[in-house]
Amino acid sequence: MGLRVYHDKLDSRVDPRGRPYYWISGDSPTGIPERGSDIGTVADGFVSITPLKLDLTAYALFPELNQWEWENEENASAS
Repeated sequence: MGLRVYHDKLDSRVDPRGRPYYWISGDSPTGIPERGSDIGTVADGFVSITPLKLDLTAYALFPELNQWEWENEENASAS
């Protein structure tokens, strides 16, 4: 993946119910077309395919979670 440069602008707005929200706008991002990066590949007229994987599960915590004592509805009403 290449280095992407964002030119974002954050606008503070208010919705019809009076609640604040923010709208991200700005110019299209630019990048540094380094050889071998996705930005460089696209700048050379090719398609860039970057396989990504996202799994934020904390598998190492499963044993600890399995030791927790969970209270179900039947146990809760008996107390």
